[in-house]
Amino acid sequence: MISRWSRINNQAYWSLAVVVAGLALIGGTVYNLQHQQRSFTSAAGDSLLPADQRALSWQVRPLAGQVEVDLQLSSLDQAVSLARLSLTYDPESVEFVSAKPGHLFDQVSVNPSDGRLTLISQGRFYGQGSWARLRFRVLSSPAQLRVDPAFSILQYEGGESRQVAEITLPLE
Repeated sequence: MISRWSRINNQAYWSLAVVVAGLALIGGTVYNLQHQQRSFTSAAGDSLLPADQRALSWQVRPLAGQVEVDLQLSSLDQAVSLARLSLTYDPESVEFVSAKPGHLFDQVSVNPSDGRLTLISQGRFYGQGSWARLRFRVLSSPAQLRVDPAFSILQYEGGESRQVAEITLPLE
């Protein structure tokens, strides 16, 4: 009788050990995948924020001595209530011409100063689309815009804010 119980306890112990080891393996794999996907990217036309959460993209189009930059936002997993983006540039290479809102927000507040352009929009959107269309005149090479992460965020309805990563947008 004792040997039968010890055999049953031994089988239960090893079964439990296999289940625990399997769960540990699955948990470790999920953890590694989550952390690999959160690496930042700065490829042209790609994102701010972590690479698995493509929040900002853009398209640059040449237009008769100027370039148009169409900034596009994606709300990711929750509704955006505020978008703020600060772009810096060399005023000897790039001249800001104009800005107009896309279809995500009713308006885009634009504050240009020497070598800096700040865009702010408030409202609510969920999904993706055009945030703003910016026009610049290229004066010399290299012509580029840089996102200033210290002043660039997306704020969500739940109160969470995500800082925008530093990236370079080439205009040529």
